Amino acid sequence: MEKEIQFWEANRIVTLEEGGHQMFVYKADTNCPRPENFLSDFNLGIKKPNPSQVWKSISSACESGWDFTDLSSIHTDQIIPVDLNVIIATNYWIIANLSASLNRESDTSYYQEKHTKLLEAINKVLWDEEHGAWFDFDILANKKNFNFYPSNVYPLMIPGFNHYKYSDRVANYVQKSGVLQFTGGIPSSLPATSSQQWDFPNVWAPNQHFVIQSFLASNNSFLEQEAVKQAEKFIESVYNGLYQSEPGKEAGIWEKYDARSSSGAPGAGGEYVVQEGFGWTNGAVLDLIWTFNSKLKSTRHLELGLTREQHAGLVYTAAGFCAIVALVTLLKGIWKKRQCIESNDDAEAAQSLLATENEEEDDL
Repeated sequence: MEKEIQFWEANRIVTLEEGGHQMFVYKADTNCPRPENFLSDFNLGIKKPNPSQVWKSISSACESGWDFTDLSSIHTDQIIPVDLNVIIATNYWIIANLSASLNRESDTSYYQEKHTKLLEAINKVLWDEEHGAWFDFDILANKKNFNFYPSNVYPLMIPGFNHYKYSDRVANYVQKSGVLQFTGGIPSSLPATSSQQWDFPNVWAPNQHFVIQSFLASNNSFLEQEAVKQAEKFIESVYNGLYQSEPGKEAGIWEKYDARSSSGAPGAGGEYVVQEGFGWTNGAVLDLIWTFNSKLKSTRHLELGLTREQHAGLVYTAAGFCAIVALVTLLKGIWKKRQCIESNDDAEAAQSLLATENEEEDDL
């Protein structure tokens, strides 16, 4: 974790003129078209006065994971993002606590101070008192982006953060924003200003997961209740998309969903067709079920409907698999032991040969 933090500190940090705050940005090292999308990147950049900067900004937006959204711009590396700074501040806290558990007092103090300073910068630079939330800050334009994005509430989940000054304001902000009304989850942006895949109406599992974590950490009763509601919405949407998909639509677990649908309809947009699978959707849903298992209202479950013969076959298959694993493990142990014995025999033979040679030299 320290090596990871050191990379960001060495390569992705900016110092603001006002206040001297040091904060983190997405800033890819490349300044050429992406290999996987070379032609379209080339055509987009070559028409601009500074093609290298365009290609660098495209790659920086990809580094953020939000590829693409109107949250990014032609100078992504000059925008201070809420989400990245929340993640770094959280990691400072984690490293400080790990250091404390290892009795590394100087490291503990060092990372605690880093955490405190970055948290101060987040609240000083990104918090907006009038709107009651945190917003990405454009250094060149010297202004915040006041559209809704899920990351606007992420600072609530930073450990070691005194939420009481902010949580009520954030609760009021999300209610006024209208993002809680959608049946399929919280959209990735509002208002709908683009057709890019990390914008409205798409719901992405990482954003949904972080928003719910932020609500839970808020110490605000409304947001805590809303965390449960949003978890139910997302779980229901994923369940329906897999087991009760709309007529004529393919069933699956998707990388993104449509906020306007509770039927599990996949999202759209982007540089490729919607992907099925899907790692972070699986992970987010499993963690939400684990977190809220006693609070979720849904009583749905899937009956396997196995016959006695199928059930017996499943048991025998599992038992056979376990037996094979045990046999392989045993054989590997025997093989290693045999190699060890052979290695010792070889060593003894070599020593014996060496001793014989020495004796012959002495005789001579």
